[in-house]
Amino acid sequence: MNKQLILDIALIVGLPIFILGVYFSVFRMDSEPLLTATSQMTQSKANEPGTKTRIALQKLNSIALDDSLFKDPAFQSLRAYSVTIPEVELTREYPFTPTAEIAEMLRRAKANVAAKANSSGAKSESISVKLDMLKTSVSK
Repeated sequence: MNKQLILDIALIVGLPIFILGVYFSVFRMDSEPLLTATSQMTQSKANEPGTKTRIALQKLNSIALDDSLFKDPAFQSLRAYSVTIPEVELTREYPFTPTAEIAEMLRRAKANVAAKANSSGAKSESISVKLDMLKTSVSK
């Protein structure tokens, strides 16, 4: 056999084995065992009401806060700038009800559709009323 062929076969077989070996030795994560033994007493305590809450409270109580930040002169020099928002009178009780102008335009559009339907004998027509950026479609 040719030297180049032997080298190619060695690379094809050896390189994946080397990569897998490095992966399992370096990047292998320790996983928990699939089966664990628990005593009956531990299992009953875990099901007690408030156990999770008690554990969470113990973790919260173990946290120590460092309040030296609030005594820092740089923090003390900070100022709060706020803007008061003026109270605005509400114009409509339900914001999606049409205003009087739109309601009047819709009434006229419905009347026009009804008149056109009566004159042409069509059963259903639709008309679009556009008021600035508001577009409302009316059907009979």
